[in-house]
Amino acid sequence: MAIQTREDTRSIKFGPMKLTFKKDSRVLFFYSESSSIAAMAYNQDTQELHVTFSTSKDVCYTYYGVPRKLVLKVFDSSSVGSAFAKLIRNTFEFVDTARK
Repeated sequence: MAIQTREDTRSIKFGPMKLTFKKDSRVLFFYSESSSIAAMAYNQDTQELHVTFSTSKDVCYTYYGVPRKLVLKVFDSSSVGSAFAKLIRNTFEFVDTARK
């Protein structure tokens, strides 16, 4: 993960894409040993959850309006993939950011 900073923003290479946040954003990162999810990045300020799946690491999905409480439940779950599927996958609006 490469981090570049500018005066008011920071950019982080996350899987196939570059995420740009305000410098003072509260961002959580989670790298998984799950068979379905490779990594997640969550911006607490915008409630955006960025997900890269193990089967397609060249694509990143962004889920909008995801509450921090649900993200932490997924991060803390013994089965990250199952918790993500149950709590987030079909509940929140998302875009495939590689094709956006």
